Amino acid sequence: MKKGKRLSYLVIFIVLMLGFIALTVVTPALADGQSKEEELIVGCIFASPIGDMGWTYSHDLGRQYLEETLPYVKTIVEENVAPPDASAVADIMIMEGAKVVIFNDINYQDVAMAKGEQYPDKYFVYCAGPEIAHNVASIFSAIYEPTYLTGILAGALSETGKIGFVAAMPLPQVLRRINAMAIGAREVNPDAKIQVIYTNNWYDPPTEMDVSNTLISLGCDVIAQHQNSPASVQAASKKGVYSIGFHSDMRKFSPKLHVTAPIWTWGAIYVRIVEAYAKGKPLENVSIWGTMSDGSVDISPINPAVPIPSDILKLVEQRRAELKEGKFDPFHGPCKDVNGEIIVKEGEHLSYQALREMNWYAEGVIVP
Repeated sequence: MKKGKRLSYLVIFIVLMLGFIALTVVTPALADGQSKEEELIVGCIFASPIGDMGWTYSHDLGRQYLEETLPYVKTIVEENVAPPDASAVADIMIMEGAKVVIFNDINYQDVAMAKGEQYPDKYFVYCAGPEIAHNVASIFSAIYEPTYLTGILAGALSETGKIGFVAAMPLPQVLRRINAMAIGAREVNPDAKIQVIYTNNWYDPPTEMDVSNTLISLGCDVIAQHQNSPASVQAASKKGVYSIGFHSDMRKFSPKLHVTAPIWTWGAIYVRIVEAYAKGKPLENVSIWGTMSDGSVDISPINPAVPIPSDILKLVEQRRAELKEGKFDPFHGPCKDVNGEIIVKEGEHLSYQALREMNWYAEGVIVP
């Protein structure tokens, strides 16, 4: 009798142990059926070096946030990929198991669309373009909103009234920022001018530095940029000139003269897209447009070493709060172009489509 009880206890113990082992092997679902064994691989194809502290650096921060937020995600990265090479790189990533591929540049638009057709069960993401499909998403954010805030700061700091802008190319996304900076600067300095010179390249540190020096020689005492490196900030620092960075906080390149920078927060958008795919409900035919109100963009901390008047700081914080609450738009009317013609009537705002297609310069902008 006692022997039978011991045997029963042994059987119960074995059953319990097998159950425990099963529980350790079959873990709870991480995302509607996505278990640890079913790790989701996301490929990231980046246009410039991650270490540039600019555009690609901001996307890599988003990639890191994606992995931290969704534990079942593993990312593989290729940086500094030229558009002609992107198709082959994407194919290799898919062979390595990638189900989602993120391209971080508008120049990859054609590749993303082609891959969407080639791999209908995979998902592709690229930045800033108009083309979308059931498995291809375009993502971008209203980076002109924090740029408007930096315009207020630049206008207040400039003694010459001349603010230099090192710009990549005359595309709508760049024009939105140039114009927003002009509007912000002229709000506090009505005679302020934004002097623009294009480099015709997204990432070309030597040229960015040369253009910065040219703008300074023209009397610009604040330098802003739409480039993918900190070269403009470094050039301004060497000349003792204030700078507005871009993409990330670039203060380490100019501890005393870097004022702030418009910055992106790509992580939340990445998570939204990848999580939907992991749950079997991929976002279809979407063009995501982030704003300050959803936390997709903001300004980096304002440098306390820069002597900014208290009333200007107060105005910036007021406008920042209004932007976050969705109560303010830099392009509210009346808004004039460089020729003095009304582009936006009083009481009106630019439509989303008009923002995406912007092809004019605001009052106060000077372009060669």
